Amino acid sequence: MEINLTNKIIFKDSVYMFRDAVDPIVAQKILLQLDIDHSLKNFRPKQKLDSDRITYNFEQLRTLNNDIKTYVYSDDFHKLVSEQTGIEVSKTLICSASAYSKGHYLSPHNDAVQNRKVAYIFYFNKEWRPHWGGNIAFEDDNHWIMIPPKHGSMMLFDVRNDKNRHMVTPVWSDKTRYAIVGWLR
Repeated sequence: MEINLTNKIIFKDSVYMFRDAVDPIVAQKILLQLDIDHSLKNFRPKQKLDSDRITYNFEQLRTLNNDIKTYVYSDDFHKLVSEQTGIEVSKTLICSASAYSKGHYLSPHNDAVQNRKVAYIFYFNKEWRPHWGGNIAFEDDNHWIMIPPKHGSMMLFDVRNDKNRHMVTPVWSDKTRYAIVGWLR
């Protein structure tokens, strides 16, 4: 699998988005499969509503079988992430898909657990509008940097030492936005 690195955007220290990273035909194929899995109820609810550290409500699919899952476990992906972030990684810890529909969200948190170094996100959602919610937001001093999910894009961000506290804003739309996510060390 090839990742397009020509449209790199740096939002803040060690938060990178690569717009149009996934070939449009591959991205459409993955989106269609995620839609099918969602309609077949293969995604499972994930809820934690009573925690001091993090609360969330979304759906997760852990049994993926697509080009991205194969790629994120490859040495090629580890090399790409290391080169683009300057953080040496050599192992993929997890790869799963998330589905955020109306009412779903992820509260502010950081991912600094289990020796994680870098988080990755691949977005799959046609024509998503920022006002629908489901945006990832990063804390930056006294405000949040809001980044709408763009179909076929890839995000990488440093999660060491409590870096890059983030959240997913509540979804207000009747549409569903998907992501393939995980961590590297």
